[in-house]
Amino acid sequence: MLATILAGLVAAGAAPLAASAAACGAELSPARLDGARVERRDDGTLQVRVPVSGPVADADFDALLASLLPRLGLVGVDLQVVDENGVNLAPPGLAIEALRRLGEEWRANHGGARLSSDSAAAGALRGVRIALSAGHGVDYQAGAWTFQRTLQHDLREDVHTNEIVFRHLAPMLEAAGADVVLVRERSVSPERVVVDNDDGGLAAPYGEIGAWQTGDSPGRGGTYRYAVSAPAATSTATWKLTVSRTDDLPVYAWFLAGANRSAAAQYLVDHAGGVSTLWVDQRSDSSRWRYLGTFPFAAGAPAAVHLLAAGDAGGVVVADAVRLGGGAGFADFGGGVSQHDRWEQGAAAYALEEEVPAPTRAGTNDVTVRPATALWQGASLFVSVHTNAGGGGGTSSFVYSGAVAYPDFDPNRQGRVPPGTLELQETLHQSLVETLRAEWDPAWADRGMYGADFGELRPIAAAWQASADVVVPAVLLEVAFHDDAADSAALREDRFRAVAARAIYRGIVHYVHRDDPGRAVVAPRPPSHLRALLSGPGLALEWAAAVDPVEATAGSESYVVEQSADGRVFVTIASTAGTRLEVGALSTCDTVAFRVIARNAGGTSLPSRPVLVRVNDRGPRVLWVDGERRLNRTALERPDGPHTAARVMSDLRAAAGGALRVDSARAEAVADGSVALRDYAAVVWTTGETSTLDHSLTAEEQAAITGYLGGGGALAISGAELGWDLVANGGAADRAFYRDTLCATYVSDDAGTFRVRAADQAAWLSGFVGATFDDGTGHSYRVDYADVIAPGSGAVAELLYDRGGVAAIRAAGAGRLFYAGFPLETIEADGARAELMRAILAGLLGAAPESPECGLPYGGLAADGGAGDGGGGGGDSDAAAPGSGCDCRSVPLSWPAGAALLPVLAARRRRPSFRAAQV
Repeated sequence: MLATILAGLVAAGAAPLAASAAACGAELSPARLDGARVERRDDGTLQVRVPVSGPVADADFDALLASLLPRLGLVGVDLQVVDENGVNLAPPGLAIEALRRLGEEWRANHGGARLSSDSAAAGALRGVRIALSAGHGVDYQAGAWTFQRTLQHDLREDVHTNEIVFRHLAPMLEAAGADVVLVRERSVSPERVVVDNDDGGLAAPYGEIGAWQTGDSPGRGGTYRYAVSAPAATSTATWKLTVSRTDDLPVYAWFLAGANRSAAAQYLVDHAGGVSTLWVDQRSDSSRWRYLGTFPFAAGAPAAVHLLAAGDAGGVVVADAVRLGGGAGFADFGGGVSQHDRWEQGAAAYALEEEVPAPTRAGTNDVTVRPATALWQGASLFVSVHTNAGGGGGTSSFVYSGAVAYPDFDPNRQGRVPPGTLELQETLHQSLVETLRAEWDPAWADRGMYGADFGELRPIAAAWQASADVVVPAVLLEVAFHDDAADSAALREDRFRAVAARAIYRGIVHYVHRDDPGRAVVAPRPPSHLRALLSGPGLALEWAAAVDPVEATAGSESYVVEQSADGRVFVTIASTAGTRLEVGALSTCDTVAFRVIARNAGGTSLPSRPVLVRVNDRGPRVLWVDGERRLNRTALERPDGPHTAARVMSDLRAAAGGALRVDSARAEAVADGSVALRDYAAVVWTTGETSTLDHSLTAEEQAAITGYLGGGGALAISGAELGWDLVANGGAADRAFYRDTLCATYVSDDAGTFRVRAADQAAWLSGFVGATFDDGTGHSYRVDYADVIAPGSGAVAELLYDRGGVAAIRAAGAGRLFYAGFPLETIEADGARAELMRAILAGLLGAAPESPECGLPYGGLAADGGAGDGGGGGGDSDAAAPGSGCDCRSVPLSWPAGAALLPVLAARRRRPSFRAAQV
């Protein structure tokens, strides 16, 4: 529309500008653009006159340009935005003195040795320092702390862009060896622990062994200590850390750098997963929180950071302060603190809290402090991740320019931006569009590559123009449009975020090695088809190499296997070139989780989803099938879940007195026949919120379930989208499966509540008082749309939603079935969830098995206890004749002996439904 208007412009003519072309800024909102006009001036400049008076913030000007340019679709045009009085709205840049200071800081921290560790692969990005900006966040404006972007389609740009960066992009880059610095907080943990060398004395959190001395200069908040390094370390500084909850936490060190400092100061991080060794160049990165890595910490468990005076003789290592975690915001710009978690806050608050020097922050705001921080950190690249608004859909990208519409805005455009900038933009943009078309939507829109006078890019270009050696290619990416229904549905999907992040990471690898493509190796994806099966004298752990549909270099060369006792804290137990590992040294009653990481020359994958086993040499054999393929993320929930395996481990450990033999597998391993359901007395299948986009149950999975129940199996299956997917959006075969195998009728998509209670006719759950599942404030994930169901032929209601409608049913025909329209693992109270699982398993198996003698060496399986061998899956008084489908004769079963009544948890208010925009 705008392109058509502009095509008809004459030199002195003007035309109205559609309000929908604006972004959702506080000053330049669509409503404020009513009456805006566009005019082509005699000098060829395109001028947009906006009906506002006075200056606007950098963030709002940037949002306006980001939204205008893809809509205009122009090339070779100078664009000027003015207010109603003709005054240019582009905010001023930093003063030349500030730019020169930033250049000096960049030189002091750029290049040289970077962070290295004992566990990292060499990686295609080793030695490259990459600064990532996650755009907006809570900022102090006009005397109040506010988000900078509005809530649209259950999304807020301030929130989801940071989740993309810290949950996906930064870990991918670091797994490839990159040294990543952020301009916003990376940890969602409420925990923040700081220990300083001045916290000394008996039983104090800081202590020393060996010859340490106090430095002559001030340290952080007091003094610092130093020791002379030697090949055999005799001096060690230790910071003791205590955390109140189990979590993965970032760890930082503070030191005063100098020319005589060690180029490889050795830090040992003693965490719940073991001890990790890191080497830090203390000749640079002075007086700041130097990120060491993210590690698992367990509540109440001893933890520490040690600094060894080890290395080349004569070098000095400096011990000052150590920090871990994120915590609550504490920046105060004169009106008190924000009362938000730090990860929600913007870059201005982060810079103040991270103690970025005041001269570095001088003259900046929440937009311009992002590139200023990147320069202060000595970054080699700067990538800013945003999403757009104001009409349209798809991906666009931007570099700095006073003129607009790359590639034709300037024949000598290399003179306007640092060398490499345009190549970085082209590589990232093409990787994003290619990947999203291959893995998400073949028609994903390419909105184009542009140059614009963005405040977030201007300081970096200006610093280079002031000092030609300050070369930091900088690109701003608008990944998608959060105000578009289709794009916002994609942005809420965690898989889309991961795909987009991997596309950016992949583009960075190819850019860094553009002159030597043979070294541009992309790390593998996490392994798939993972299964953990008790057999023979031990455990067989198997998996498959993942396939990358767009990157030929991303093959797997070897694997690292990790083990956990709680599903949260993992320890490396083996490395292998194959896709199978035999794990021994197990004892009865052990409940153990495993995950696998793939490696190649480019780096390591992120970990696979965990699988688990419950070790026993007799008793009913149970299989947990992890069928979650989708996680929906909105602005209404914390991004620290879901840890499903940890919850299932806890529940199975508590169920039936521990007398179960439990294997587990990903659903795809059942679908391809790698795991046979018939071998199990009972199967627990979780689908979470997996829905139409990822298929809650594929045709192969449906066939496996139908065959298993028809052969006398016992199945508990739960998920919030089964009815919505199979009935409301499925085909005839899906609907028949839902009716005939799941024995259910689909009623509606949204229960409108988060609370369930036992039905009056409940048998298995007759003693169940009630419980609440996660509304986004818990520690699993928000259940957006719990299915309301009804019993089909031969089925009976077991659970009801507190606002009406059936939440779960049971049925018995050839086999036994329990089906819940919400994910069982999202029940927030641990005790309630465990007791619910205990009752369901007792109902499926017909009786609670005997408790085993724990601690005995595992000697392999006795009789399998599967559905066809008398293991308890099919021969009980509830079952009708084999082949009778859902037709059952129900007999009430008593609540398992010794079960306590479950707590009544208050229901929470339901948010408005946005199902129309969801896939």
